[in-house]
Amino acid sequence: MSLARNSLRRRGAARLAVALLLTGAGLTSVSAASATAPTPSESATTDAPAATASPSEPATASPAPADPGAPADGTTQPLEPVSTPPLEPLTTSPTAAADESSPLATEPGTDAGAVEAAAGELLVGSFESISASGLSITVRGWALDASASASAVVGYVVDEEWSEIVDTDIVRTDVGAAYPGTGNEHGFLSTFQEEPGLHEVCAFALVLETEAEAFLGCRTVNVTATLPIGNFESLTAAGTAVTLSGWALDRDQAGPVDVHFYVNGAWGGSVRTDVARSDVARLYPGAGQTQGFSRSFTAGPGTHQVCTYAIDTTYGTNTPMGCRTVTVGGNKLPVANFESLTATGPTVTLTGWAVDPDTNGPIDVHFYVNGGWGGSVNAHELRRDVGAAYPGTGDLHGFTRSFTAGPGTHQVCTYAIDTTTKANTPMGCRTITVSGNRLPVGNFELLTAEADNQVVLRGWAFDPDAPGGVHVHYYVNGAFGGDIVTSLARPDVKAAYPGAGTHQGFLRNFVAGPGTHQVCLYAIDTTTQANTPMGCRSVTVG
Repeated sequence: MSLARNSLRRRGAARLAVALLLTGAGLTSVSAASATAPTPSESATTDAPAATASPSEPATASPAPADPGAPADGTTQPLEPVSTPPLEPLTTSPTAAADESSPLATEPGTDAGAVEAAAGELLVGSFESISASGLSITVRGWALDASASASAVVGYVVDEEWSEIVDTDIVRTDVGAAYPGTGNEHGFLSTFQEEPGLHEVCAFALVLETEAEAFLGCRTVNVTATLPIGNFESLTAAGTAVTLSGWALDRDQAGPVDVHFYVNGAWGGSVRTDVARSDVARLYPGAGQTQGFSRSFTAGPGTHQVCTYAIDTTYGTNTPMGCRTVTVGGNKLPVANFESLTATGPTVTLTGWAVDPDTNGPIDVHFYVNGGWGGSVNAHELRRDVGAAYPGTGDLHGFTRSFTAGPGTHQVCTYAIDTTTKANTPMGCRTITVSGNRLPVGNFELLTAEADNQVVLRGWAFDPDAPGGVHVHYYVNGAFGGDIVTSLARPDVKAAYPGAGTHQGFLRNFVAGPGTHQVCLYAIDTTTQANTPMGCRSVTVG
């Protein structure tokens, strides 16, 4: 470095110190007291990170092997780190005070490094090392005011632009021993981030109170962005559905990344690595647990090439993960069977199964009633018999759907919907006759008064159109008393009314005051909520 350039940087440091004192603005003081700096005798290492492949032109190389330990990361072997000797501390006797126009120190490494900056301060120090890890640059060294009149700080210039000021507050007993009476906190350590590329960092020892400063030297470091790694493991086709899968991770940070894929050279889509992959997590600790991805899309008949790229989280560059090809056959329409159509009262139920030979999983079935839209049902019920007849499509192919219809004859037609084209396979039509709604039947059998003002009522009821329990409402002296659901077994009623269910009986207790009370019962129709009066009875309490 020329003396003119050296002087220019020192004058900039002095002006920065004045600005900080007068305005309180500018760079922020950063403490690194918890770090440990190397001794003055340690070598400074300038890292030379691995070179990476250019992401701008994705390659179409063969896919990486399934072993997650052999990633496609687009990098070459790293260069060996270069070790350079440390800068010698500035320790010679003070010279005459220098003005802004003259150099305050000679070139680093000479034996005339110490300067008397201002008011007798003697600034000494060493810019010991610089290193890069990912996007982070770490600098370390030491500096002190040998006159002990003030505390020294260190300022950085990165690529001829001021970066920051840090305190010299790391314990350095070696430096303290070399300069008795100055204490031991003279070390500095700072980490900051820069864009990828070669950077020059220059360090200055500063005394902000007096504007004194001394140039500690410059070092260069190469910052590289670490591209993602990953493996495009498989590409399969089931009918017209194509599925790609694999894994990818960003070594600069834990968490999911995006994978872009192209189909036949055109944009296909983006998929997030959100599938747990414990095998990859074991090989790359700290990368998180969800590095796997899987994505399906629809493709027409023929052979298709799919290429994948792992996207860098920070810069959006990519790592080509290779290409694979798959052949898709022609689309096949669903196969299905409309098995039954039944009616219980006003409730009509249709059942059957449907399967799409091109799809592993359930599909939709649409039905129409008397020529009008009736609804849609998903064929997701377990039907192992159908799965055995159509291997590769799964076992979820059955469907059941009920709806309410008025009295009369109704036609129901069904259609299995193709997953890919949304075309349909007609499954045929069936007819059903729904009788008119019938009101409940019931009997109010008993009303008695028991001890402690207890009143007991008993009976039975059922709805001919809806097997199962029905509601019975009771009123006491004309006011609503409560709701009872038939839940007691009555084999005598079942024998008299086959198809009425097995639990038509009811029993209820309630408290009434002294005197005569009238209780009336009503069986509630399940469909229309109309009722069948079951009669009234009277009871005397007390």
